[in-house]
Amino acid sequence: MDKIYFDMKQKFKKVFILLIIGLAAVFLAWGYFSGAFNAFITRELAATSEKFLAAVKTDDYDTAFSLCSSAFKNELGSVDGLREAIAHRDAIPVEWKLNLFRMKGNNGEVEGTGNLTRGRRAVINLALARENRNWLISGFLIEEQ
Repeated sequence: MDKIYFDMKQKFKKVFILLIIGLAAVFLAWGYFSGAFNAFITRELAATSEKFLAAVKTDDYDTAFSLCSSAFKNELGSVDGLREAIAHRDAIPVEWKLNLFRMKGNNGEVEGTGNLTRGRRAVINLALARENRNWLISGFLIEEQ
């Protein structure tokens, strides 16, 4: 009887350990793949945001304006309107790290930090809208910290 009890106890320990290992593996896989999945579905938000900021950095406002949504283009009026909106605030980013991407329906938001001209630190917020299957900039806020 003691031997049967001892064998059952050993089997229970093995099953319990395997169960714990299995649960840990599931949580690790979920954490890894949810991050990878998020990066996959927000890659277009990131790409548009990077192109927009790179165009502003290199003073290529024609390209930056082409990456704006129709509504935002109407609000800005022209390429010069975009140039003035950024130059007016002296908010030209020279380097940045985008680290938060949100998407809900046809709206997206990208947040990050960066440096402006003359070494000033900034918080970067970009709003995006989906038009004709493309993510386009629908607003931005680049603020010195």
